[in-house]
Amino acid sequence: ARRLRPGAARVRNGGARCTLQGFARLQMYAGSGRPLRTRVHHGNVPGVSQAVPRLVTLPHRGRATIVIAYSDVPVGNERRCPTARSLGIRLPGVAGRIVVHIELAPFNRGLLRESPILAGVVRPA
Repeated sequence: ARRLRPGAARVRNGGARCTLQGFARLQMYAGSGRPLRTRVHHGNVPGVSQAVPRLVTLPHRGRATIVIAYSDVPVGNERRCPTARSLGIRLPGVAGRIVVHIELAPFNRGLLRESPILAGVVRPA
């Protein structure tokens, strides 16, 4: 049986009111900063009913959440997988990326499941 480990990346708007819509671009990195194989499946995140992106308006200091899940169970002939020490997040329509220091070790060739950007602080199930 596959077990999905849910987590959340939360962002806070430090500037003027803005809008976001869609899915973030995700990239895992090793402790050395080297990019790791990252595959992303949009939607179908356990505990998140919203699968279709909606417009999220963030006032100054407003928050949004991206729920991310991955399997920690080997698939096929996988014996182990590289451990990511950070995750790069690029928000749609926003220049630059956010780097979150987090430990991830997804099997299935680096597959992450990602929710669309959600308004407010959402806790994964």
